Amino acid sequence: MTDYPTSGPGSPATALPRAMSRLTDFVLSVLAPWAVLGAILRSHVHNGKLEISTGAKIAVVAVLLLVPFLYETAFVAWRGQTPGKMIGGLRVLSRANGEVPTIRDAAIRAVIPLPFLGAMLFEPALLLGYIAVFASAAVAKGLPIGWHDRAAGTIVVRTR
Repeated sequence: MTDYPTSGPGSPATALPRAMSRLTDFVLSVLAPWAVLGAILRSHVHNGKLEISTGAKIAVVAVLLLVPFLYETAFVAWRGQTPGKMIGGLRVLSRANGEVPTIRDAAIRAVIPLPFLGAMLFEPALLLGYIAVFASAAVAKGLPIGWHDRAAGTIVVRTR
C-alpha cells in the first residue's frame, strides 16, 4: 500500500498526535511498571543503595524491558493500536497490505527502542536515544515513518 490520503482517516499521522500517544503509552508501559517495582524494592534500599543480588537486579531489568515490549507487541498485533493510539485516534498498519501488522512486524517495531530504554536505566541521558527512535518520523523524508516503522514495514495513520 503506497497511496495515503493527505488528510483525514488513513492519512499518515503527524508529529503532535504521535507524541501525545507515545507519552500515554510511555506512562502506561514504562513508568507505571517502574513505579510498581520501585515500591516493591524500596525495602531493599539501605544507605541509598539497592541491596539485592545480581540475579535479582538482572530480573528487574528484564521485567522493565519485557513489559513495554509485550505491551507494544500485543496491542499492535491485536488491533494495530496501543491504548495511547486509541486515545489519539491513530493506528499502525502494514505498509505492504494496509492491514494490522503481524505479530512478527509488531515485535520488530517494539524491539527497536528497547536498547535505549535499557541503557536509560543506567544513564538517564540516553532517554534522548529512546525519544529519537520515535521522533525520527517527524524528520523523515517523504512519509513520516520512524526507524521502528521502517524496520517493521509499518506506518502510523489517523483513524479520524
